[in-house]
Amino acid sequence: MITGKEDGLKVLIVEDNADLLEVLVDIVQRHFPKVFRAGSATEALQQVKTYNPDFLIADIRMEGGSGIDFLTQVRKEGYDAPALLCSAFPNAADLQRAIGLGVVDFIEKPFTTESVETAIFRMIEIQVRNFNLANMIATGAPEEQITRQRRLISLHQAANGSRHTKDS
Repeated sequence: MITGKEDGLKVLIVEDNADLLEVLVDIVQRHFPKVFRAGSATEALQQVKTYNPDFLIADIRMEGGSGIDFLTQVRKEGYDAPALLCSAFPNAADLQRAIGLGVVDFIEKPFTTESVETAIFRMIEIQVRNFNLANMIATGAPEEQITRQRRLISLHQAANGSRHTKDS
């Protein structure tokens, strides 16, 4: 079971549909006790500054600003929290921009509890691999181990990206 409860990890969910926002909050709160919600990109930017969340989940298409525009601004302001995007209308252009912003995975609507939890697990897995890579470099691990870890990270990201691009 995924759990960040003992770590107190903070998650910000950005969704302009109030009903879907509450469903996402309910799913995520099963694993993370500190879940913040925002109904718009503007509200979410303020919450990032206030709460400095560990993970972000944002809808791609929202009134008043897209999830991609939100992430672009977040990255410009120096926040590097890993992110998931969700949408009922995925397209290749949005997915390519999202990958460029470091989005780890994509949740397609309508979503299930399992699809949300799976995406969160993938996001955590990538972060653990990146952390391990940084530690390997810092401790002077053999170059072949560092290269293998980089390949695993790239392969995982490419597999997720191509899986979503094929369906668009």
